[in-house]
Amino acid sequence: MIDAMELRLFVASLVVLAVILAADSLFADEYQDGYQAGYGDAQCDYQTNCSPPVAPVASVPPAGQDSRDDGYRAGIEQGADDE
Repeated sequence: MIDAMELRLFVASLVVLAVILAADSLFADEYQDGYQAGYGDAQCDYQTNCSPPVAPVASVPPAGQDSRDDGYRAGIEQGADDE
């Protein structure tokens, strides 16, 4: 039988896991948003009247490089390569 202390530990572990997964998801969204913006800018050569193609899904960012700016740089590189 599970006692009260084990149950609390289990619930606390689930809460920590949920917070970690939610935070990771938020960073991935920022990176992907930056990637799409950079890809579109590279494909359109920064023209204002351009409809960029749909950007491919970004690969998993390297550790420590998961900001929107990092995604933008990666999108610029990939968009320039795909031209």
